[in-house]
Amino acid sequence: MDGGGTSKVVLYTVFAEVMVDLWKLSKILRPKLIPTYPYLLITDPSNRSEGENETMEYDRIATANVTVALMPALVGAGIYSLWNYQYRGWYR
Repeated sequence: MDGGGTSKVVLYTVFAEVMVDLWKLSKILRPKLIPTYPYLLITDPSNRSEGENETMEYDRIATANVTVALMPALVGAGIYSLWNYQYRGWYR
């Protein structure tokens, strides 16, 4: 709340980002509440089921295919930008 208050839109956006990040962590670490100390059991994310391993393989293949498909467009856009626009320097 510096300088007269923070916009509620900014606060809502930050809150939503934190909630999404907590959800992602819960999906990866799979925390479970237990009745004894330390009251929170976190499973090892490296122990994956067969279905998760299969999904990881499909994700790897899809990422490789999308990279191959989009890399020429990225390089082409960079060359087009350098050819058709004037820049003051590398950082502006």
